[in-house]
Amino acid sequence: MKTTKTTQTNKATQNTNQFMPMDLIDIELYKKLETSSLKQAQREIVAVFLMQNKLGHSTQSRITALCESGKAGHNSIITMAKWLKTQGQDTATIKTQVNRAMTKLKTGLSLQGLGKEQTVTIAPKQDKKGGKDKSEGGDTLTIQYDNDSFDQDAFDHMFNEWDKETQQYFLKHMKAQAKK
Repeated sequence: MKTTKTTQTNKATQNTNQFMPMDLIDIELYKKLETSSLKQAQREIVAVFLMQNKLGHSTQSRITALCESGKAGHNSIITMAKWLKTQGQDTATIKTQVNRAMTKLKTGLSLQGLGKEQTVTIAPKQDKKGGKDKSEGGDTLTIQYDNDSFDQDAFDHMFNEWDKETQQYFLKHMKAQAKK
């Protein structure tokens, strides 16, 4: 009977390792996740978040290095973005990471052309279609609240462009506002 259990345990570990690239996740955290009260589907989603968190900083630093390296790095980013786009994969993460890097480097450039029928390029940022009140010097952000026309997608896009620290500050602030 012990032999059977050992075989089953080894099979389970082997199956888990095939599903989960173990070098992309903290093993101790993964063990805690496996023994958690979360359902299997929830554990899979959390595991993906854990992998993204582990890779997030690493990929951001790599994208930043490519942005810093000039035209060769920019061409590399464009090549990757084109490949993701042609494979029908989400390009929001690479766009956000390039935006963060270019903003940090104060280049005024951004990754563009990720929509259908567009050419992927790194070019000067286009003027925003709204948001800044030009009559007050151009640096004042105008927020208009209209419950009937609130654009959740636009808000999500804006929120996802913020760094983690800003996101956490915003969430903390909103929780405090909700308690009032």
